[in-house]
Amino acid sequence: MRSNLGLISAIALGLTMPLAATATAAQAAPASWAESGPHDKGFGDYDCSPPPYQHQSYTWATGTPDRCFWSEVQQLAAIQGGYTGPSDGIMGPNSWKGFQVYLRNFDGYAGAIDGIPGPQTYEAMQRMARDGGYTGPIDGVMGPNSWKGDCRELNTMFFGGW
Repeated sequence: MRSNLGLISAIALGLTMPLAATATAAQAAPASWAESGPHDKGFGDYDCSPPPYQHQSYTWATGTPDRCFWSEVQQLAAIQGGYTGPSDGIMGPNSWKGFQVYLRNFDGYAGAIDGIPGPQTYEAMQRMARDGGYTGPIDGVMGPNSWKGDCRELNTMFFGGW
């Protein structure tokens, strides 16, 4: 399990996020979610902006990264990777650079901090996914189970569970 020292420090500096006890309402998808088709906007209204969070990613259920997933990645990149851009769920080169810094510090990423995701970035993401229950190979090919594991780990960091 990775250290949350940087996350705790960020919280102490005022970059607060909801605690597990305050996020319980966001942990279950609404009853209509299963029938709503591709789910890339939280509960139907994109609201994965910087804290306070309203919704968490449901990539853990779908195996496909949604906009809330990428917003959580951007928040992690901001807290522990030096990213200073928006948390809008749209990954650009600077978002990827910040996330690559995070992956270098916590998940064995050894590639260039170039903002271009490739096999080494995805291998590190699969190592991160192990903390979220991923048991597949570390091969740099992100499949549904890799995405689900990453989402579970992100939701645990930001919401105290999934």
